[in-house]
Amino acid sequence: MTIITSIRHAKQEVTCSKCGDALTIPDWSEYFDEERRILNLWSCPQCGYRFETEATMRADARFDR
Repeated sequence: MTIITSIRHAKQEVTCSKCGDALTIPDWSEYFDEERRILNLWSCPQCGYRFETEATMRADARFDR
């Protein structure tokens, strides 16, 4: 399964922890290859709250380029 397919099949929805508004895409993302971590920076258009999330990719995940 590719990264894109994995993201499309993800059931987690990111919501603003301040107002509960659903967020669709982060403002910024950074991938750390050696640790397989992804850091995302989010900002809520509804209330302006900004926060970060962190995810770890599975070891068998791969990018389609």
